[in-house]
Amino acid sequence: MIHVILWKWKGRNPTIKYESVHVNAMVRQLSRRCSLPLRILCITDDAKGVKCETFPLWPDLSHINNVSGQHLPSCYRRLKIFDTTTQEALHIPAGDRIVSFDLDAVLTNAVDSLWVRQERFLAWRVPGTRHKTVYNGSMFMFTAGDFQEIWSGFDPVKSPTQSLVAGYMGSDQAYLSHKLVTKPWASGWDQGDGVLSFVRDVTKAKTPPLSGRIVFFAGRRKPWHPDVLKEHPWINDCVGAAA
Repeated sequence: MIHVILWKWKGRNPTIKYESVHVNAMVRQLSRRCSLPLRILCITDDAKGVKCETFPLWPDLSHINNVSGQHLPSCYRRLKIFDTTTQEALHIPAGDRIVSFDLDAVLTNAVDSLWVRQERFLAWRVPGTRHKTVYNGSMFMFTAGDFQEIWSGFDPVKSPTQSLVAGYMGSDQAYLSHKLVTKPWASGWDQGDGVLSFVRDVTKAKTPPLSGRIVFFAGRRKPWHPDVLKEHPWINDCVGAAA
């Protein structure tokens, strides 16, 4: 079984809001684009209107700012998904696969080939500022019961700064990159697997989005923004209308 974890909470940036409609749009996309056995679970601070299974968001690490910039999103709380006790509370058995997945994405084709891979840890691989390859936190996958040390080894005072000094940017993704990106048993997905960046691949490199499998909209422009939808009608075709 693959447990797809979606996240929705009220962030510090008032210009970027994640609503129940965005969760429900992702649930529709997953049902259309994945034929593997899935359980979809949204961890959220507001479950109203969400049309999938939900679990209350924990307060752990919510107070830590993104050391790459206080104006940037802080997602350290997502690290608790590596905690085995938390996995038990979420009814995720040891040995099952967990995929953490952001809402600001459009699934353009089937994702089965991405999620049948069995490496211990996989994440979206992108070029870094100081490193050739880093992990982006928009999508990562691992086996439940593994990697307890990612959670128990995180020091709220020291770990963020250590990751930044090592040349990794962001919050949870910096920590995951620092700890895992050089491991020989860790791997990832990139453009060659059909995992695309809206900014880097679609708008700058002019890669046809429908040639990929997932387009992630990291940054200020989101797939539900009216101006983005007007410029890129393929988004509505992929997301589909609400039932």
